[in-house]
Amino acid sequence: METKYSYAAGPAVATIDLLDKFRPYADAVEQLSGLANPPFRTVIDQVLSPFEVVIAGRKTIMIGSNNYLGLTFDPELIEASKEAAETFGVGTTGSRMANGSFSIHQALEHEMAQFMGKRHAIVFTTGHHANLAMIGTLGGPQDVILLDAECHASIYDACRLGSAQIIRFRHNSPADLEKKLARLDRSSRHKLIVVEGCYSMSGDLAPLDEIVRLKNEYNAYLLVDEAHSLGVFGHTGRGAAEHFGVDDDVEFITGTFSKSLAGTGGFCVSHLDVLPLFHYCARAYMFTASGTPASIASVRAALQLMRRKPELRDRLWNNARRMRDGFQRLGFAVVNGDSPIVSLLIGDQTTTVLFWEALVRNGIYCNLFLPPATPKNGCMLRTSYSAAHTREVLDLALSIFERVGREMGILKSGTEPQSA
Repeated sequence: METKYSYAAGPAVATIDLLDKFRPYADAVEQLSGLANPPFRTVIDQVLSPFEVVIAGRKTIMIGSNNYLGLTFDPELIEASKEAAETFGVGTTGSRMANGSFSIHQALEHEMAQFMGKRHAIVFTTGHHANLAMIGTLGGPQDVILLDAECHASIYDACRLGSAQIIRFRHNSPADLEKKLARLDRSSRHKLIVVEGCYSMSGDLAPLDEIVRLKNEYNAYLLVDEAHSLGVFGHTGRGAAEHFGVDDDVEFITGTFSKSLAGTGGFCVSHLDVLPLFHYCARAYMFTASGTPASIASVRAALQLMRRKPELRDRLWNNARRMRDGFQRLGFAVVNGDSPIVSLLIGDQTTTVLFWEALVRNGIYCNLFLPPATPKNGCMLRTSYSAAHTREVLDLALSIFERVGREMGILKSGTEPQSA
């Protein structure tokens, strides 16, 4: 057996150690430590606006957030936060089950249910908690959860918390989902299908019309995570379910307040009367401190503003499509999709990391995706857009991508537009 060496303090001793599993992470961090801007350790010194930050003393265009409606500096939200902190204090210091619910928590639940067209809503401390609480509690030992292979980490974590059988189906493949459903007992309604409305890495939509058809045909329940589609899709901004016209056919909708609504927290809405019972049986709700008054109040203000200003979505879509068209025109391999998330397929890890780091040095911040989140030679840069971005800022971002891309040989003269 291979000899391993302990991470523990003191003299190195040949052993198998609790901390040995972290060696690959340490090696990976060491390989990246020579870069001026090591990935995943970026420090934002100052936030100047919804689309401009300061990194290492340089003004930097932010196209790596999920601030879709550009509300993080909205005066109404800031004022609501201040008033709530002055009225309720800066924290709740405990869970709602133990310490009680503030009236603003219940008010937000009522407003979320009303906005989403559902009978019930529960507000959670984060979007991650919303999925942990709902999926981890719904899936019992006699149940089956069928989830899209590209679902978010919070959904996978939630599945591990529960005791249901887990079956993955190919990303956005109703045909593969149907194959998996056909192997199960159609007469028993012990099945939960879990998908995302809009997938966070590639920006593509789940085919909810087809998934709802299969859900009904095979006697299952459906949970849709609308984290990246709330405020973006649908006539009123309810998300992908509204976009496909299947709101009434989705039993559970989860989401987060940290994207379009520019706050912190999560939610679940449902027309089923079982949802209020999750106040008493969802561990991720019962055993964590509730959302701070300032955050809850700012989300309420954001929800009202989003309903009052649908033009924010129009501005967002104009910006996202301008950038998608621009990247394709320059010759980048743009991942297929139509959302405010525009991802670029770069290729191998070394090239992708160096390109990302060069962009940061030249005043652009976007997201870096490497294995195991991607295939070995399918590393990507993820960009995302906001209603707050101006045309001038977006044109400058494209020019920086083009210049750095050509300097690094990623773009070549005469390159034809690509898609991935």
